[in-house]
Amino acid sequence: MSNGFEGIYVSWDKATPQQKLEICRAVEDIITGKALPSPKPMPRVLRRSEVASLLNMTPKSVDRLARKGAFKRCYAPKTKKALGFTEASVRALIEQNCEMAV
Repeated sequence: MSNGFEGIYVSWDKATPQQKLEICRAVEDIITGKALPSPKPMPRVLRRSEVASLLNMTPKSVDRLARKGAFKRCYAPKTKKALGFTEASVRALIEQNCEMAV
């Protein structure tokens, strides 16, 4: 019965000391997470109703602001359907308005 590791054992036996060191370092990098790039964080997406609540306005007003480019829409992959708005762009609009009020 084969477990799929026979090739590794044979290769290990035939490997030079330098190759063995490289293999050990590669395995260590995988275990510690150095070999894998860190995934990009996904932006938090707010629904239209959430944005309306944050800005204390109606969802229709949120749509009007979005059409004027006040904040960035997030779209589903390979579609034109908007899922919502990025939280960062909504927070930026809030910060901008707070600075204007001061």
